[in-house]
Amino acid sequence: MLKLSGLGMLLLAIPFVSYSQDSTQNPDNVPAVYKKGEAAMYQTLANSIDYPISSRRDNRAGLVHVSFTVDEKGKISDVVAEKKEGFLLSEVVVVGYTLTEGKEQGVDSALKSAAITAVKRLGKFKPAQKDGIEVSSILVIPIKFLLRPSP
Repeated sequence: MLKLSGLGMLLLAIPFVSYSQDSTQNPDNVPAVYKKGEAAMYQTLANSIDYPISSRRDNRAGLVHVSFTVDEKGKISDVVAEKKEGFLLSEVVVVGYTLTEGKEQGVDSALKSAAITAVKRLGKFKPAQKDGIEVSSILVIPIKFLLRPSP
């Protein structure tokens, strides 16, 4: 998955998925999945994540875990920039080109906000199933913001 825009950003989905032991041992226990498919989910994220200019200017970078609930109807809610216990999805990497020289700083509120906004734009999921019954579940998407020198 790759995106390069005029703002100098690069988005990658790293193939890393963590399955809970419960879901892999019982075929009736399935995690929530994006209705349009995993590739479409990462493409939607690629089109939605903007590395904030203020964060690039202040050399802000780091990992933001975005946790959200997918209810039994597939609707997203409770989107927060904190790691909760839940089903871990593939890591997304967003590369921005730094606007200033200096030491890289940690995550700021603008990066958290950009990650939350992108996840909120995802839309519907197929709900998780436990023992064949649709249930609410928590998903976690790690979004890593990286800075690189301007080309």
